[in-house]
Amino acid sequence: MIVEPNGRQHPDIRKLNITVAKLEEATNEALSTFFSDLDNPGNAKKKPYLREIFYIAKNEEKYKNGEIGESGRPRERNSANQAVPP
Repeated sequence: MIVEPNGRQHPDIRKLNITVAKLEEATNEALSTFFSDLDNPGNAKKKPYLREIFYIAKNEEKYKNGEIGESGRPRERNSANQAVPP
């Protein structure tokens, strides 16, 4: 899955160097006409759900990369820029 650290991703995903941010960008670009469709104003109401999904995915990615702890706050780093265990 995309939220896993690079070393734990499927080789095909690793080869493409896909991150949550890149996936979000591609998704927003692909769905831009869907959300701006004036004939279906209900489509625009769905955008906050997609935004929330990517917010959660970004935080899960940060957690799995050791950038944030269970509390959601950034972890302390040592001089080698490694996360210090709580």
